[in-house]
Amino acid sequence: MHRYFLLFVLLISPQIFAQTAPLAIKDAWIQEGPPNARVLAGFMHITNISDDIVTITEAHSDAFKHIEFHRSLIEDGMARMQYQLHLHIRPDHILEMKAGGYHLMMMQSTRSLKAGDKVQLILKTGAGVEIPVTLTVKRPE
Repeated sequence: MHRYFLLFVLLISPQIFAQTAPLAIKDAWIQEGPPNARVLAGFMHITNISDDIVTITEAHSDAFKHIEFHRSLIEDGMARMQYQLHLHIRPDHILEMKAGGYHLMMMQSTRSLKAGDKVQLILKTGAGVEIPVTLTVKRPE
């Protein structure tokens, strides 16, 4: 009897203790670059579906050696990029990562990427929740 109870507990434990992802990801893609591009840009819509502010603290992928959060902005008539240590998303808010705004700077690709390829990425929150994301490589529009 004890063996069956232990087996039952082991089988349901992942569902009980699993953390619910506080973010919903949509339209995730990477802009295809020239064949030897060292840096590519990643975009997506990130919706906070929780009741709390969610802080994204890091992004990592086997397809890139390093990924940073950046924001493009115009200051004194000049376009520039500003490094972002974290991304904060309010409840029921959508962070639109797009050209000319927030985006991922994906550095030192570990393989050649062409339009149609898929890249797996993990976004990690300050609470330690890891959110898997699949990005599709697309040609620039």
